[in-house]
Amino acid sequence: AQLEDLLALARDDRVATGAASALTDVLEAQLATVDAALSQPDLSASQRATLWGSRVDALQQLAGIATTQRLYAARGQSYDAALVTID
Repeated sequence: AQLEDLLALARDDRVATGAASALTDVLEAQLATVDAALSQPDLSASQRATLWGSRVDALQQLAGIATTQRLYAARGQSYDAALVTID
């Protein structure tokens, strides 16, 4: 719940870059998949714990992206790392 609150406070689509938006979309899709799996009633305790770990990981990454975007925007900078590098 704390990560969800932090994400809600930090997220600001006005400062998002293309790469950050693409990565955010991927993480939100992962989060939706985990949430759907968590809603299944026949999960073992081990499966449920693994899914909750995955959910927390995705939320931490989303919060990290949002806060980094805000920090760079506050400094007048832009962080737009490449998603793929081709040599």
